[in-house]
Amino acid sequence: MHIIICYIGIIIYVCSINIALKIVLSMKKEENLNKMAFRDYYDTLSDDVKETVRNRILGESGMSYTTFYYKLRNNTFKPLERKLIDNIINDVNPKVLC
Repeated sequence: MHIIICYIGIIIYVCSINIALKIVLSMKKEENLNKMAFRDYYDTLSDDVKETVRNRILGESGMSYTTFYYKLRNNTFKPLERKLIDNIINDVNPKVLC
């Protein structure tokens, strides 16, 4: 009887860990969904607006053309670059926050 109670205790412990992990993972997923990747926004722009945004980012950050597209493709902009991009987007289209 004592062995059964131990197994039940272990099962409850494992289940509580599993539930906690599911909660943490669902919160992480929700955070990621709330953040729109700059690439998603950039892809929706017309070619003229893309060129304007890209040229301003390159000019104000000193980033090279190839580095910009690498970072766009991999979503690896640094926080200061991200802030600059948000400011440029607000100048180009004040209704959208990236």
